[in-house]
Amino acid sequence: MEQKYPDYFPQGCPPADAEKGDKELYRFCKGITTEKSDFVSYYINNPEKYKNKVNSYGLSVFGSIDDCLSAYRKSPYIFGKYRSISKGTTNIERGSYKNTPSKTNPAHITWWVCDGVKPETFFVTVHVMGNESNG
Repeated sequence: MEQKYPDYFPQGCPPADAEKGDKELYRFCKGITTEKSDFVSYYINNPEKYKNKVNSYGLSVFGSIDDCLSAYRKSPYIFGKYRSISKGTTNIERGSYKNTPSKTNPAHITWWVCDGVKPETFFVTVHVMGNESNG
């Protein structure tokens, strides 16, 4: 099956070495429930700033709730911005993903979503932030 990505994705996005197939993914959400606005890429929010950064066309996700909570505890940015974690499963029809670690988030994954896929319809809240600390 051929994957179709949004027309605004540049050549080489997603990267050729991105994986395709079933994978459980976890994503931070701003509210307690999962909303469409929780699945907007950095590129969409600021095209000029991010146009040359292939990862910015995808979404930041993690492979487990523990990886999310670890990132949440380490980053004041994440700690102050998000109220819940949602879980969903991707597959070949929903996009490609790749491990894209950083110094602060070694378990970070980028997920490039296929055109027409609506993650808010299959991601569900699995954790509401409460007593986590960022220290």
